[in-house]
Amino acid sequence: MQSEHQTSQSPAGLRTGEQYLASIRNDGRQVVYDGEIVRDVTSHPAFRGAARSIAGLWDIAADPANRELMTYPSPKTGKPVLWCYHVPQQPEDLRPRRRMLQRWAEHTFGLMGRTPDHVAGFFAGFAANPAVFAAGGQRYADNLLAFYEHARDNHLYISYALAPPQIDRSKPSHAQSDPTLCAGVVAERDGGIVLKGAQQLATGAPFSDYLFLSCIHPQVPGDENHAISVAIPRTGAAFPVPLLVRDMMAFLFHSVPVATTPR
Repeated sequence: MQSEHQTSQSPAGLRTGEQYLASIRNDGRQVVYDGEIVRDVTSHPAFRGAARSIAGLWDIAADPANRELMTYPSPKTGKPVLWCYHVPQQPEDLRPRRRMLQRWAEHTFGLMGRTPDHVAGFFAGFAANPAVFAAGGQRYADNLLAFYEHARDNHLYISYALAPPQIDRSKPSHAQSDPTLCAGVVAERDGGIVLKGAQQLATGAPFSDYLFLSCIHPQVPGDENHAISVAIPRTGAAFPVPLLVRDMMAFLFHSVPVATTPR
């Protein structure tokens, strides 16, 4: 699913730290921390430090002195986009990507593992081989490439939620006492699908533009409704997705029914 989400950008087309913070400030995202509803992750004491650290990454990327180090021309628009979204065609293409990742890692001393480059690499990998997604129908590959280009050219920060919650791991998702404990499809409508359930490892979700909801655990026959991969906007969503923060090292994503509309 893709919305019309656009980020605030500098005149050069790159997002700055100040613009990033403004874009996620009081924007309607739902975050719950220790029973408290957090209205603004940029000012709350549990989140503001991380938000400012991420803003520092955008400032590094937007600095004209770092243009070659941090960006390459978009194949679609010709404007600078982040190296973390680059699809390598040969081994030499990995070097500039590594240098970009290293510069960001140095800024946080390697202590933030879910920065905007992390899931961007997932989507660059997906875009490198869209035929995998076309196996289910060409529209899936088309949707993937369209969202990848949208994220790349708008400098989006995508986080993920990939693992089932801590429940009975001896049973697959569909055999749980409540099948909606794990995120999955509960209804299909003309406008798309409706999801319900929980998923964890959403570490960057308090700060991101989109949440990539999927599952890295092996699925078995009967788990078809849980075999999902969708991108949900964290800001301005028609069906806001609550995020429950257990502690500052692990975040639990818990969804209410979420409608997604395929392109």
